[in-house]
Amino acid sequence: MSSPETVGPAVLGFDRLSARYEGLCANEIFSWMRRRVHRECVRRFPPAARVLEIGCGVGIDTVFLAAEGFAVTATDPAPGMARRTRERLRSAVPQADVMVLEEGLQTLEARLPPDAGSATFDAIFSNFGALNCVEDLGPLRRLAEHRLTRGGHLLLCLMSRVCPWEIGYFLAKGRPRTALRRIGRDPIMVDIEGIKVPTFYHSPRRIMNALGTGFSLRRLLGLAVVVPPPYLAGPWSGAPPRLRRSASALDGLLSGRAPFNRLGDHFLIDIVMR
Repeated sequence: MSSPETVGPAVLGFDRLSARYEGLCANEIFSWMRRRVHRECVRRFPPAARVLEIGCGVGIDTVFLAAEGFAVTATDPAPGMARRTRERLRSAVPQADVMVLEEGLQTLEARLPPDAGSATFDAIFSNFGALNCVEDLGPLRRLAEHRLTRGGHLLLCLMSRVCPWEIGYFLAKGRPRTALRRIGRDPIMVDIEGIKVPTFYHSPRRIMNALGTGFSLRRLLGLAVVVPPPYLAGPWSGAPPRLRRSASALDGLLSGRAPFNRLGDHFLIDIVMR
């Protein structure tokens, strides 16, 4: 999960996590998923696009976007995350056109530059579940309506409601409540550095309903459909390399097809403003 878009326990938990966050999301499966998301960014965003990133975490995606020539406004409400993003940018792409704001979704629009030329974006991007920390997606709709150019993209990666790998794994462990936690009623309280953080498993339908009729679904991809969730990267690394390669290839073939595009550990949804 990327860092959050709410205030309160989510900000506190992810601020505490910032010192070791990068290590947690550096395993084989997380890295593979991130590469797939990055490919979609390059495919979906126009050259030199102005991108608003929600929940930038420690800036891994921010640096990628900046290196690709996008003008990025990166945001995160957790002070530790925003600080590490600035440090990463200074080290990796010091000349990049990037602004970092210590803001969450609820307060973001009020803090964006008022000048229309610099405050209008070609894309809104959020990776690895930052929006799972948000119950009310209304501010996302208002932000997109006011700040996204017509024809612009919302490219959002969230944890999905149904993950067959997770269900099977925890049922085999004799933990049915954990196996079915995503399917139940929101929120689920997730421990982040000793802080109970409310987590909301939004479905693609819930996202589209929140955005309303001014937006259309362009594409939906499942991530980690055949490949297991990132928290199983340790056992998965012990599987034969040929099996891991085959699973990754099959994942790529199935990820854009129904119903598999809704059955990964995460999903990546591409929405266009009409």
